[in-house]
Amino acid sequence: MARATEQKLLASGGAADITIDQAFGEFYTRESSNYAAPRNIYYTLNQLSAFFGGTRPFSEITAADINNYIYHMRDSGRAAGTINRHLVVLSSVITTCRKRWRYRAPDVRPLEFREREPDGRIGLIDDNDRLAIMGAAAPHLRLAMQIAYYTGLRRGNILTLRWDEIDFERGLIIKRVKDPTIDGGRIHTCAIPNCLAQILRELPRVCDYVVTYHGAPVKDLKTAWHAACRRAGFPPHKYTFHDIRHASGTAVVRKTNSLFAAQMHLGHKSPNMTQRYAKFLTEDKIAIAYLVFDK
Repeated sequence: MARATEQKLLASGGAADITIDQAFGEFYTRESSNYAAPRNIYYTLNQLSAFFGGTRPFSEITAADINNYIYHMRDSGRAAGTINRHLVVLSSVITTCRKRWRYRAPDVRPLEFREREPDGRIGLIDDNDRLAIMGAAAPHLRLAMQIAYYTGLRRGNILTLRWDEIDFERGLIIKRVKDPTIDGGRIHTCAIPNCLAQILRELPRVCDYVVTYHGAPVKDLKTAWHAACRRAGFPPHKYTFHDIRHASGTAVVRKTNSLFAAQMHLGHKSPNMTQRYAKFLTEDKIAIAYLVFDK
């Protein structure tokens, strides 16, 4: 080790100095594969770097910088949920650099700046609209929608679903899903109802992946989704593909009256995530009280 570098490390308590671009670049290279949507991590880090100044020392990011970034995002029309996701990524970079890689990191806690979010968009798509979009969808999108509704799987997990992850004999999908807290991801198991099993059995196996377009795995559904919504007569951005997963969770809650059943079905690690579906239990309680006592 060069004498100058050694003195620099000793002066900083044994931690090495890096720039913002170096910290973000290393995080993306080494950690983004643990996330369900690495491309989103890439775009988030790029936006953070462009605002903070990539050539600055990483350790010099301040609370004022984070506040100004939040104001910038608000002025750009970004929703509270988007801002909070950016803060989560920044917090992960800081924690990883400090605790795992022993780089000098800023003495800030981005999660203390989180914005208050409105209630999540749950169950905004009814069965008639869902079926209308499905009827107007290209075959690969229709298949992805069917898998999303019957299993509750997320879009990214559907697009990476392989035939060898489907156990037709046991009626299960056994898939390793990305989880930034677990090396290599975690195992998520979901049941395959008979109606979906029949659909899957009748599909030609043109490659290792289930959802394909012209014989190749599908990378994204955005174009096909917007086209199907337009053909079905819905304005742009009224619905998102993720609303199909919400519809799946809503159906489980309404049929079972159980948030725990919905948590298992959707693969939520925390019951707090499933708690958003509690309003459908409340609606059903009102209907039950009316049917029992007022009729």
